Amino acid sequence: MLETAELLRSHGLVVDTALVFLDREQGGKKNLAKCGVNAHCVTNIGSLVRVLKDAGRLSGELSQRLISFTNNVKSSMEGEEKCLFIFDFLNSVLF
Repeated sequence: MLETAELLRSHGLVVDTALVFLDREQGGKKNLAKCGVNAHCVTNIGSLVRVLKDAGRLSGELSQRLISFTNNVKSSMEGEEKCLFIFDFLNSVLF
């Protein structure tokens, strides 16, 4: 998202706000703020995991593993790789 903001800014556009569907709670919102972009999130990974657990779509163990993963992976994967991993994980749980 930061790369997109910079590209748009390089063309003279003002980028100060972003709408994010899923905040992975891995520091992205803070990083955007440091670059002058205020992120508004529809939901976050913690809320999504709670809803899926309450709906019986995630076991307690699986929900804990996902939260643990998002907390521990901050430095070991890069942005797009993290996003794809979480998307694939949720896709396998939901469908």
